[in-house]
Amino acid sequence: MQINLHIRKYLAIGILLLFVETCIIPATAQDIKKSSLPTSSGKWLYVGGSGPGNYTRIQNAIDNASDDDTVFVYDDSSPYYENIVVGKSINLIGENEDTTVIDAQKDGTPVRIVADGCLVTGFTILNCEDQISQDWEDAVIKIDGGNDVIVKDNILNAGDVQTNPYVCYDAIDLNGCTHCKIINNIIVQTKPEDYTIGIALHDNSSNNSILGNDVSNFNFGFCVIADGNNHDDTISENHFHRNRFGISAANGYNEILNNTVEYNTEVGINIQNGYHYTISGNTIQYNGGGEKFHCGIELMGDLSNNNNYVSNNIILKNNPCGLQTEYSHGNVITKNNFIDNYGENGTPEKWWGNAYFHIQDGFFNKDRFKENYWSDSLGIFPKIIHGYLEVIPHFIPINWINIEWNPAQEPYDIP
Repeated sequence: MQINLHIRKYLAIGILLLFVETCIIPATAQDIKKSSLPTSSGKWLYVGGSGPGNYTRIQNAIDNASDDDTVFVYDDSSPYYENIVVGKSINLIGENEDTTVIDAQKDGTPVRIVADGCLVTGFTILNCEDQISQDWEDAVIKIDGGNDVIVKDNILNAGDVQTNPYVCYDAIDLNGCTHCKIINNIIVQTKPEDYTIGIALHDNSSNNSILGNDVSNFNFGFCVIADGNNHDDTISENHFHRNRFGISAANGYNEILNNTVEYNTEVGINIQNGYHYTISGNTIQYNGGGEKFHCGIELMGDLSNNNNYVSNNIILKNNPCGLQTEYSHGNVITKNNFIDNYGENGTPEKWWGNAYFHIQDGFFNKDRFKENYWSDSLGIFPKIIHGYLEVIPHFIPINWINIEWNPAQEPYDIP
């Protein structure tokens, strides 16, 4: 009898606790954000909204924050017409990336980061400077020498940026940065202009990760600038589409993995004066407009573009060429699907088909084609790749061939 009383007692307490738990007030927006973000040892400061003591301007909250603090920005006071400088190691969090807006109104850079260890997430960021006069002077988000910075889950629209001739502009600019992560952002420009770049790395930016972004309507969707030793960067699982060049990169030892690169008007992936790149697992399709030098993948340089590794890619219906190498040698091209990359009958010279090359010193420095699938191969016979050879550098080239002796008989199942 005594045991039964104890059981009833604990059962009643359990039911009461369950009832209390189910009646707790639902989490607020910032509570939900807090639960999905890295823990911070600092305090939280609030911008907008109706809470007592909330700031009205984002910059005021940043100025009063300390390292490891979090500045949370409500969307009901949006848009915020500001040019923000983040000079402390803080988390800057918007309530909702669709509705929490920072708008620079075409005057300077909306968000400039000059500190290590920052996080910027949950914003729509608009309208940087529209008359840029100096290379990389302004951007939608500019990371200037910051390391271990995360820019995640934002919508960036540069608006209608105008640049002076030959001046470069980037929507996200990494200048001398290491170990930064650019993740799951939507990056677009209202009107494509020359020398505009969606995401750019320059001035010795290394060991950075560009992951899961959607980039469209730029001259270059992504670019590694050849002005420093930019190396060991990873460009993975992004969607580069409807740019002029999807990816254009220089320097070496970078990885381009598992991206979708499509509907870019000239070249899908362009490696210029690059070396030891790994290009693997990408879908590269419907790039090019039928002109000379248009293609899916282009390895191009003045004999300094070499020893790149191109594997397990789907190279599909690029116009007029799937892959071409120009003054590039020692590349390994293996286990790719080359499918229906053909130009029209009027395409000049041999600049069409699944692959093409133009080399110097082709006797000793040929590219190595191994176990690729070719939609135009002749069954069990070797695959012949046509191109040109300059026996004397920069002199009249002659017709030349490269041979893949053991092409795959069926396309690979590449996810």
